[in-house]
Amino acid sequence: MKSPYGNPFGGWKHHSRTGIGMGRITWKLMLPEGHYRVEASINTGDYTKQASYSIRHADGETTLTRSQYHLDSGWSIDLGTYRCSGSIEVRVSDDASQGIVIADAVRCVRIDIPSPTGTIPVSEQDTHELRGLWITRWNFKSPQDIARIMTQASDAHFNTVFFQVRGRADALYRSRLEPWAEELTGTLGQDPGWDPLEVAVLEAHRKGLEIHAWVNTLTCWSGLEPPRQTIPRHVFLSHPEWLQTDRSGKTMPLNEHYVFNSPGNTVFREHLIKVCNDIATRYAIDGMHFDYIRFAGRDFANDPATQKRYTQELSRTMGHADWLRLSLNELVRSLYESLIRTRPDLKVTAAVWGIYQDEWQWNSSSGFDSYYQDSRLWLEKGWIDAICPMIYWPIDNSKPPYFDQLANSFAQHMHGRHVYAGISCDFDRFSRIETMIRHSRTCGLNGTVMFAYSFIEQYQYWKQFRDGPFQHPCSTPVMPWKSSLSHPSPHPDHMPDAP
Repeated sequence: MKSPYGNPFGGWKHHSRTGIGMGRITWKLMLPEGHYRVEASINTGDYTKQASYSIRHADGETTLTRSQYHLDSGWSIDLGTYRCSGSIEVRVSDDASQGIVIADAVRCVRIDIPSPTGTIPVSEQDTHELRGLWITRWNFKSPQDIARIMTQASDAHFNTVFFQVRGRADALYRSRLEPWAEELTGTLGQDPGWDPLEVAVLEAHRKGLEIHAWVNTLTCWSGLEPPRQTIPRHVFLSHPEWLQTDRSGKTMPLNEHYVFNSPGNTVFREHLIKVCNDIATRYAIDGMHFDYIRFAGRDFANDPATQKRYTQELSRTMGHADWLRLSLNELVRSLYESLIRTRPDLKVTAAVWGIYQDEWQWNSSSGFDSYYQDSRLWLEKGWIDAICPMIYWPIDNSKPPYFDQLANSFAQHMHGRHVYAGISCDFDRFSRIETMIRHSRTCGLNGTVMFAYSFIEQYQYWKQFRDGPFQHPCSTPVMPWKSSLSHPSPHPDHMPDAP
C-alpha cells in the first residue's frame, strides 16, 4: 500500500505499517528553514538488520541502511542531521519480508549548529573549512612526483596536505636521529640524494597549500625480518626494551603488520619528542600530524618498565586500562607542550580511531576500550588542536558502523577544538564521498580529510571534487587559541642540513 505523507501522531508523522512485505510510504514534513535531526521509531513488528531509508533534504538525497537489533521496542533511530529549506521527506520501502515494520513514525528535531566553525553551506563561497589529503610514503619516488601531487591537490581545491615523513621509526627527510626509510631507494638507511620533506614544503607553499608532517608515532617496524644495520642504528635493534609486550613480559613478535613502541616508556617518549621537534624546527611545516598514537591492542599493551611502575605504585588505586590510557595521555600532552613551546603557531593534530566508544552496541572495536585512546579528553584538556577520526565506513553502509552516527557523535564532543572527518575514497561512486562531506558540514565538523591520494588518483576523482563539494576555494578554519596562523616562510634556519 502507499500513503503519501503519513498521519499526524503527537510530535511525529505516523503510519502504523507499510504493508505485507511490499509497501512503500513517504513522510513529508513542512518545516522552517534550519537543521534537523531526523529520527524513526518502531513499536510493533519484527526487526531487520537492513532497514532502508531515503531522506530528501536541501542538499540532495541520502540513502541509509540501518540495523534494528540491539534496541528495544519503542526506540527511535537516528537517521542523521540535514539542512531543511522548507521540507524534509523520508521514504521507506518495506520489502524485507512480510511482517517487517521499518518505521511506525518519523520526526524531525531542530538543532542549533555552531557558527562560523560549524555549518558550512555548500553554496557559500567565503567560508573556512579544512579540506585535507593524506599522502602516504608509497605515493612518491621523486621530486617530480611530489610537484605533481601538490598541483593536483591545489587544482581540486584542497587546502591542506598531510605528508608522511615517518613510517616505522625511520625518516623520509634528512635526519641524524633515525635512518632513511627504505621506501625511497629499496634499502633502509640509503640516502636517496634528495629530501622529500624539503621538496614537499616548497611545492605545497608554492601552490597555496598548508603542509602537515605526518608522523607514525608508535609503529616501530613491520615484516617478518628485523631491520638491517644502519647509521644511525634503527631503534628496533638498539632499544628492544621500548617494544610493547603482553602482561607476562613477552615482546610483541614481528609480523606482516607493525610492532609498536610503548608510550609509557619515558626514554622512548623523550626520543619521539626529539624527533618531532627536529622536524618542526628545521622545516617550514604548518602542522604536525600524529598517526598510530595508540596501543597495538589488548594483547600487547605493556612494557617492562611501565608495568613495574604500575605494579609497585598504582595497581591499588587505578585499574590497568585506566593506567594505559593515562600513559598514552601523558605522551600526547608531552608532545603537544614541547612542540608549541618551540613553534606556538604549529597546528598539532592526530588521526584517531573512528569509533570513540561503541555506544550503539555494534560489537565493534573502539579507540577508548580497544586501544586505550581517549581522544575526547585530548580535546577537552587542550592537548591537541584537532583530531581526525578515521570514519572509513560509508554513510549508506549495509550494516554498522555508520558514518553519519559516528560523525554526529564526534561533533557533540569537540570542546572548542577542531574535528575533521577522515573519509575513505576507495569507492567506485563519488556520490558516496560527496554525501559524507556534506554530512560532515551539516553536523558541525570543521572539515574533512581524504584517504588517500592513491584512491583519488585510481578513480580519477579530481574533477569531481573541484566541480562538486570543493567547487569554491576556501581557506582553512581559524584556530583562535593559536598565537599565529600564517604560513612560516622557508628560511635557512628551518632548512635541513646539507648532505
